[in-house]
This record gives sequence, C-alpha cells and structure tokens, in this order.
Amino acid sequence: MKRTSTIFLRTAIVFMGLGVFALCTLLLPVLWGDVAANFPEYSYAAYAVFSAMFVAAVPFFVGLYSAWRLLALIDKGMPFTKESAKTVKTIMYAAASISVIYIVSMPFFYIWGDTKDAPGLIVIGLVLVGAPMVIAVFASLLHRLISEASHLKSENELTV
Repeated sequence: MKRTSTIFLRTAIVFMGLGVFALCTLLLPVLWGDVAANFPEYSYAAYAVFSAMFVAAVPFFVGLYSAWRLLALIDKGMPFTKESAKTVKTIMYAAASISVIYIVSMPFFYIWGDTKDAPGLIVIGLVLVGAPMVIAVFASLLHRLISEASHLKSENELTV
C-alpha cells in the first residue's frame, strides 16, 4: 500500500511537469504572438505576465524535483530525517518564490484584464499567487514537524 501511494504521487508529479512544460513550450508562445497581433498597445502587460509564467516555471520544476526526492526518501524508509526536512524546506522556498513572482506581476494582470475587459484574468492572477502561498505555508508546517520528529528520533537513538 505504501509503495502504491508513492507511485501515484510520482505519476502526478510527472503529469504536472509535462503539463507545465507543454504550457511553456506550446501554449505561451502562441498566446504571445496572438496578443502582439491583436493588442499591440497593451502587449507589454501580456508580455510581463507571460515572462512571469516562464520565470515561475524554474522554481516550479525545482519544487517538483524536490518532491520526487522526498518520495524517494519515503520509499527508503527515511521520512523523518534531516535530509527530508531539507527537501521540504526547498519545496517551501520554491513555492514561496513562485508566489512572489506572481505578486510582482499582478499589476500587469490588472492592466491586461482591464484592457480585455476580463476580470477573470485578475482572478486567475490571484489564484496563481494564492495556490503556491498555501503550498509554501503547508510545507513550512511540514518542515517544522519533520525537524521536530527528526530531533526526537536522534534523541531516542542516543538514549537507547
């Protein structure tokens, strides 16, 4: 059962990675050209949003790699070690940096959404800020729990 859940999570990581890779290589360049052709006077806002998406892909893939490493540690029976705490901390920083990237690009989401009279773009921008922030807070909590468990485990090994 334990192995099945990590296989499921590894499959989810692969599909998330493929989805973001396809978005960055196939969809965003097409949208980039479409915005340049249809809205040349406001294309700078869309370019800023697309650039933020490209830049945010880097910490996203760092987070996916760290999640893969964490699953490998769990498979090895080492979920409460300092190494797994460090891996969760990397996930936390990756998620927080994604959120910061989108916070910086929020004014451009507003300009682009106002131009197209589409408030949904602003909501999408808020989701792109909020989702990684929730992941970062959860990873921070998980890091603290794993660190405390690792500390208790090392104390217990010294006692026995």
